[in-house]
Amino acid sequence: MDKLRDNNSCYSMLTAMVQLHNVSYETPNRHLFHDVSFSINPGDRIGLVGLNGAGKTTLLSIVNGDIEQTSGSIFSFGETISIVPQDMSAWLDRTVYDFLEEATGVKQVREQLEERCRNLAIDSSEKSLLLYAEALEKYNKFETPSFDMNIERTLAQAGLAGINGDYKIGDLSGGQRTRIALAAVFAAKYDVILLDEPTNNLDQSSVAMLEEFIKSSPASFLIVSHDRRFLRNTTTQIIELTYGDKGIRQYSLGYDEYVEARKREKESIVHTYEQYEREKGVCGELLATRGSALIQLAAIDMLLTEIASRIIFVKNALLRILRVYQWQLVAALIDLKSLKDRKRMSLLPPNLASIKGKDRRCFQCVILLSRMMAYIQLAHSHVIFARVIKFC
Repeated sequence: MDKLRDNNSCYSMLTAMVQLHNVSYETPNRHLFHDVSFSINPGDRIGLVGLNGAGKTTLLSIVNGDIEQTSGSIFSFGETISIVPQDMSAWLDRTVYDFLEEATGVKQVREQLEERCRNLAIDSSEKSLLLYAEALEKYNKFETPSFDMNIERTLAQAGLAGINGDYKIGDLSGGQRTRIALAAVFAAKYDVILLDEPTNNLDQSSVAMLEEFIKSSPASFLIVSHDRRFLRNTTTQIIELTYGDKGIRQYSLGYDEYVEARKREKESIVHTYEQYEREKGVCGELLATRGSALIQLAAIDMLLTEIASRIIFVKNALLRILRVYQWQLVAALIDLKSLKDRKRMSLLPPNLASIKGKDRRCFQCVILLSRMMAYIQLAHSHVIFARVIKFC
């Protein structure tokens, strides 16, 4: 797992057994959950709740390492973590001993120690010694040497004293199978135990035994369950997993206190909505009046648009006329008879007093058209300004 850099306090970093930081998971068709962050500390008994399909089982699988998160980080501080199986359908052709050995992690620990011993026989380096010491520590932690005796004790604790470890699970009744799954929980030596709907198919006495075990166990628990009474009796805090990008809601409360807190939150939301509806009613007439005004302003805007288009038409026509007169004036003022005069020609406007007859009238027309263009440009600017401010 990737090491995360949490922004929580140093105390949280030092005490947490497992930390999730902005964990998200999505499929090609669905964004299941987003930015889930929380810690599992020693002694925590956390209830993971949420609507069906919110991704609770998927999140358990991510914490257990069975599924890779889409984004985010999970940091485990060396603690052992596992989901204890509750569904026995995949074990029908296996023995009770096989199931308990694998479900409790004992088989994996035993095989790991045997492998380290073989490696140490051919490589006595410091690294091999450290790996062997780590495997040996876990071997003792899981009480592997006394596992056979532990099986008898846990089966009796689960009400299956007459069941032999060589029995095939497929030969047992449905009730016996659920109690064998319960025995696996009792025999597990993990630091963090993940349970997914553990009370399914359990009778009332079995549920009571599981509740007592969880409350007295030194392990930490992350539990997915729809059984409110079970959560009420076992959990010390609740994490509510929400859809999409809302992450989680975390409550450092028991289940009853969580239900009460959620009730207050919902009442607050309803109160806010009702207040909004009242304010919307008060503003209704104002909104209707403004709606009528907007319709009128839209009509004014259409009129101003038409005026602007007509002004632009007149402006373009005057420009064409002005260009014609300008060229006539240039032709009148410049002598084009000889190349020598053409080289000396100047397009600078002459003194009006020196212009006579037809040329003078032409120049006066140009000045008049230029002034008309200025007035038309000013009118066009006013229309544009009117269109800009009409909604202010």
